Amino acid sequence: MEPQRGDNQPLAAHLRAGATAALVAWALLLAASAEARAAGSYYVCNQPGQTGPGGLGCSFSSVDQVNNAAVAAGAAVYFASGDRFSDATLYPRSGVTYASYAPPQGAGPEGGIRAILAPASGSNAVTFFGASDVTLDGLQLDGGDAGRNLRDGVFSSENSANSSVNDEIEHCAIDNWARGIQTGYADSDWTIAENTIDSIALDGVYFARSRDRGGVGPVHDIVTGNWITNTGVFPHAGGNANPVHGIYDNSIDSQVTGNTISNFQSDGVSLRFRGSLVSDNVISGGEIGIAWFQEDSVAATSTWKGNLVVGVSQAGLFVCGAADGCDQPRERLLIEDNRIAVDAGVGCMELRPSAGAYVVAGNLCLPAEREIAPLVTSSYVAAGPTSMGYPW
Repeated sequence: MEPQRGDNQPLAAHLRAGATAALVAWALLLAASAEARAAGSYYVCNQPGQTGPGGLGCSFSSVDQVNNAAVAAGAAVYFASGDRFSDATLYPRSGVTYASYAPPQGAGPEGGIRAILAPASGSNAVTFFGASDVTLDGLQLDGGDAGRNLRDGVFSSENSANSSVNDEIEHCAIDNWARGIQTGYADSDWTIAENTIDSIALDGVYFARSRDRGGVGPVHDIVTGNWITNTGVFPHAGGNANPVHGIYDNSIDSQVTGNTISNFQSDGVSLRFRGSLVSDNVISGGEIGIAWFQEDSVAATSTWKGNLVVGVSQAGLFVCGAADGCDQPRERLLIEDNRIAVDAGVGCMELRPSAGAYVVAGNLCLPAEREIAPLVTSSYVAAGPTSMGYPW
């Protein structure tokens, strides 16, 4: 008689079923691994015995190997979460995704375990030279010391012949750099989403624009859902003599939405060019929440809507004018439904005389010592250019 299990199923049959299941599982694993390799997936790890998506073994063990490999558009390069790579700057190739395996979702200090790119001081973590349709996802870019490192977490070439477009940086932790992210003069259509950018000497995000090449610069950039804090911690790093900001936006038709921006030197969001949307941000702990400086030769309509600004020392919202030494503003500004809490003697909205127009409605201005919750039951509506005690 065939031996029996407690449930009366023949033991041999049970063993055969178990062996079959194991073979099926192994076959599926091999198939997934083959599929990952066929799709152009690579795994980068520096610890023995690691496996990546689909059972991939280590394709590379260093950033330098990744840079020198013929990785084609459509491929994905996964860095092992928790591993540290310090040998070289990453130079992305067009159409490739570079990610932690598996990348954490969402910005904020809770983050998650990421692969760490931490090249030697004096090197950017990631440098773009004409690389488009790139995604950086879930990486930690560690600069080590913002007071000494004069390079950037992400840097894109300022040479207009090397434009990088349609690039995405998401779910990354970028800390201890001169600038967190700096795009190039001819770059456009970048999306910077749900990153944590912390402990930055100068600007958290800087969309660069040429001032000596006919104003070549970025367009259609998006900064959304990021946690940007402790920027401008060494504002004179590298001999810099200019104010630095949480987001320094020189992009035309940009969108800055849903970010938390705190502890910056000058402006939380500093704008120069037409057609921007700045909405639903929480901005605190600097001189000015949102600021406009007219550097654009063309006027359009920009919108500041639904932002919360608290704890600033000079003004909640500010438009620089001729009396301040700026070009007279020409942009049409829609300023609606913002909540601004400032201390006594600090301007709520400082909107200088403009050759354009202001549409200002539904904004709430209260003393900073008031709780934020009562703002929804208060009202403040202003129309036209206003001055509310800006201390200049």
